[in-house]
Amino acid sequence: IFGGYSSKRLRNSLELNGTGESFVFTFHNTDRIHCYSATMENEFFIYTDDEIIAFGCEDKYFSLSIRNDFLKGSSRKTKTFNNPCLSYNENFFIKILQSKK
Repeated sequence: IFGGYSSKRLRNSLELNGTGESFVFTFHNTDRIHCYSATMENEFFIYTDDEIIAFGCEDKYFSLSIRNDFLKGSSRKTKTFNNPCLSYNENFFIKILQSKK
């Protein structure tokens, strides 16, 4: 179980946006949640377009990305949140996707 949080509504943009209140999280290998807050080393919090929803960015890789078909995604370590790979593998298939308002 892993995911991301944005304090602002997600919207398509040609630029990275969001705020330092954004974070990613995981229950990776434990029963306790691990939250990875913005490090403020960069402001690459969130990116969305017609193809992808993504949190954190470094060298064209994302802390968490979800493709527009909502079936696949990826996760890598980034400086934005100083997170590890959130899933067991860098590329993953989505089994359940939940969104909260």
